[in-house]
Amino acid sequence: MNAINQLIDLQDSEVHLPAWQTDLDESEVAVLDDFGFSMASTSSHNGKETGISLFPYNKQAITKLAQKHVFMGNSRTRFNPRVVIQEVLLSILRDHRERFVQNGYPSAWFEEQLSEFRNDQTALLIDRNTQDKEQARRLIGFMSLYSDAPTSEDCFKQVSKRQAEAFGLDTLLLPEEISIAATGQFLVKKVSDRTRGIIQEPKWGEVGGKSQPGNGPDVDPEPQRDEVVDLVNDWFSGSSILEQGPSNDLRRALFQMLEQQKGFSDYSLNTNIVWKGKSLLNAFFKKGSITLIRLPGSRTNNEQAEVNAFGDKELSDTFDSVPLKMQMIAVLRHFRMNAKDPKVGWSYEQGLEDYALYMQFAQKWVPVAMTRCVELAKQTAHTPISNHVALANSMGFDLSGIDKALNQLVKTSSQIKSELPPAINPQHKAVFDKWLVEWDELRTQWLNTMLIGTNNAVHPVTFANAFRNRDNVVRSASELNLVIREVKNTSASLIEYLEGAETKEQLRELLDQLDITYKNIPADMMSDYDVSLKTVRSRVKQLGEVVTSLTPKSVIALNLTQDYPVKLLNKINGVELDLWVKVLSDWKGISPKVDRNIREFNAKNGVNQIETYKKVINDRLLCVEESLQKLGAAHGS
Repeated sequence: MNAINQLIDLQDSEVHLPAWQTDLDESEVAVLDDFGFSMASTSSHNGKETGISLFPYNKQAITKLAQKHVFMGNSRTRFNPRVVIQEVLLSILRDHRERFVQNGYPSAWFEEQLSEFRNDQTALLIDRNTQDKEQARRLIGFMSLYSDAPTSEDCFKQVSKRQAEAFGLDTLLLPEEISIAATGQFLVKKVSDRTRGIIQEPKWGEVGGKSQPGNGPDVDPEPQRDEVVDLVNDWFSGSSILEQGPSNDLRRALFQMLEQQKGFSDYSLNTNIVWKGKSLLNAFFKKGSITLIRLPGSRTNNEQAEVNAFGDKELSDTFDSVPLKMQMIAVLRHFRMNAKDPKVGWSYEQGLEDYALYMQFAQKWVPVAMTRCVELAKQTAHTPISNHVALANSMGFDLSGIDKALNQLVKTSSQIKSELPPAINPQHKAVFDKWLVEWDELRTQWLNTMLIGTNNAVHPVTFANAFRNRDNVVRSASELNLVIREVKNTSASLIEYLEGAETKEQLRELLDQLDITYKNIPADMMSDYDVSLKTVRSRVKQLGEVVTSLTPKSVIALNLTQDYPVKLLNKINGVELDLWVKVLSDWKGISPKVDRNIREFNAKNGVNQIETYKKVINDRLLCVEESLQKLGAAHGS
């Protein structure tokens, strides 16, 4: 408008254009008065001179449409009449005429198209107080085009019920009369190239340094600009990226929001929960001094950011994003006010309104952020559960199914101790004791993660996911090397005496024969053996009661292969192996002695004498046989 005014001094021109309508009643004249008149005079039917009616525009509508389309956000400085006719006049008078006739102008389409002129507070107030959302969008578009005050209170004073009724709009929030003039000066937010380029913000109430007349009292000078408001408006409009300073301030503000929430009991956790020496929030949303919260449109987002402040699509200048934008203004302003003076709290000019917006965002975002925090905590179960499964495999437990794994891994070391095979030797027992301590440590680590955010119960689905995604950890057998070496040393006698005995029954039969052999050996033939025959037979009997095929087979296999030594070791019963070693040692010690004593007996008594005894016995048996035959024949006759 200022550019046009500079080209033509309309105040000194009398164009005497005919009025477009002369037969108007009083109410219609009042409507035209509210929309205003141009400074060019015209003649009416009664000879009275008046300006040209601006309806369906007003001064501010023309200014805004010219700014948006003719000067393209100040990027074009040359006035082009054709563009005025096409974009300012025909685009309204021709293209929206039918909608006006149907009582639908301005449509909801205007709200989005004129978003750079929108007063967000005015838009929110309309949206909250208008039940019909289509009507709300239309009214927001109307206010964006026809008012220009910096506050919502003054915006409503710049329009009247009569103007809204002329367009079929809701009039609940509007006054009967205009009390503050729409000045026709530029007051727009900077917008990105996608909405007609970058524009500069002139000072409130000035157009080229020349004050503009209005339809009523002048508006008050604009209050001091709020840096936070301008910064967030530019961020949401897409005209600028959120730089490092405000980005870090906003991240710290959001982190404080999480720390200060009193509703942590809803998540079964609080900031006193220690996680590797840190609070839970510090463990997952902090990396040193860096806050791992992602802000859409920020220049300094960290690649390791674990939670979003909001979605990328929500960073927009559309009306749908206005509540979020107002909330971000409140969060950032509150943080900066208290960074200067921690005692301020909410007791600053916009504090009450900011508190309401702050809490609105917190109620929506905190549950999302804490759910993400819990999710990240649960993911850390991956490493301890992988190591726990590897330990359980080393101890010989069956984890072939998820149910079996869960039932086994939730047990404490005192519960599983009785399930372990007896230790083979003191070194083996020392390893078992070390493993039992490690068992409880690993169990505590993954249980702590899975129990976060629950009622002290591991959810089977959560466990199943962690179990399926575990790493295939293989533990080293080095800590069992001494045990394995000793077992291999004892395997020679088992190979010598037991190889070929495949089943438990065959081994028991072997032990029974050995016991019978010991039973038939005269005690005086074992006089020089260091263990009594009674003790030797007792050992055989004890071994018969606990004997299995697994122990001797595993001992023999351990000596013949290098594969899976820990798995073979877990099949060896220490008690049974100890008895096998003693029983076979007894036999190796006794059998040569008994054999030697028999040979000495034979030498002492002479082999010939023995043969004589055999001949006498055979002769007697023959006589008995002949007698029986004779008796049988006699009985037959």
